[in-house]
Amino acid sequence: MFLLFDIGGTKMRIGYSADGKTLGDCSIFDTPQAYEDGINIIKNYLSSEGFKPWKVCGGLPGIINKNDELIFAPNLKKWLGKPIKNEIEKVTDCPVILKNDASLAGLGEATFGSAINYPIVAYITISTGIGGARIVNKKIDISSWGFEPGHQIIDISQTQDSVADWEVLVSGSGIMGRYKVAPENLSDKKIWKKIVGEIAIGLVNVIMFWSPDIIVLGGGLLDSEFVSMDDLNDSLHKYLENFPQKPPIIRYTLGEKAGLYGALAYLKSTL
Repeated sequence: MFLLFDIGGTKMRIGYSADGKTLGDCSIFDTPQAYEDGINIIKNYLSSEGFKPWKVCGGLPGIINKNDELIFAPNLKKWLGKPIKNEIEKVTDCPVILKNDASLAGLGEATFGSAINYPIVAYITISTGIGGARIVNKKIDISSWGFEPGHQIIDISQTQDSVADWEVLVSGSGIMGRYKVAPENLSDKKIWKKIVGEIAIGLVNVIMFWSPDIIVLGGGLLDSEFVSMDDLNDSLHKYLENFPQKPPIIRYTLGEKAGLYGALAYLKSTL
């Protein structure tokens, strides 16, 4: 029995695989600001489901260091530097593997979802924050400190005294900060056209840096009626006129379970 979890900036999802091949039912919880409360959610889930896992894999939203500590997570600052892995191992009494949440979601889409037929996959999720990963031949690409495409610098002031990264401009928290309204309540078409253009600029950089065969987009912001894939592709074509081949850009198909499927795929690869 595998225990799988996906802890994001606002929601955490927990599921399991009984056979190591398929995903069972999953439960969704609000992500608590205190990591101890998150550990208790996992503990209570195991108690309610009544099973003992023999291997665990899950995602965290940010940079994880070599000691399996979360060291950068703008939306979960009280989780930083905490012994998350050790505490989950105490609760489950089995080995725990921690990975970046977007990396696992990308692996899920590359292995079970929309990008199953593509060797090089760029996965980008735009929700509370922005995350992403490069998946090569159904494995998370090697890196020194993981991938943080959301923190690429998009806007530099003329004096270069201030900069704005992609996440500040187009994520859910970024939109709230800029326009003082939650994305789901924003209906100004002009503002959304600007946001879609800024999403496209970030994706151009992703294409230039990662050279993917396909880009898979996930996250709650993609559910907005104002984010059109046609408009997004039109903006991309404008910026990539001289690029020899433009990778297709598609929506994810695994939805909120992408990270759990990625955790399952990662555990299968370790057997």
